[in-house]
Amino acid sequence: MLWELVIRINAEVNRILVLSVVQEQLKKFAVHPSPRTPAQFTSFFHDDQMKWPKVIKDTNIRAEQ
Repeated sequence: MLWELVIRINAEVNRILVLSVVQEQLKKFAVHPSPRTPAQFTSFFHDDQMKWPKVIKDTNIRAEQ
């Protein structure tokens, strides 16, 4: 049941992301929509989680207090 909801929401979000009016508005904020399947999004999210800690460490980024 939950997976069916995920699939349905994903389909609606992807349908909306390809609308020209939505793309025009997102581009104003330098956002480039990339419709994906739930599996593709999971992979993208996982890859990001692996990438950013290394970037932070390699560039010696520190949070100020």
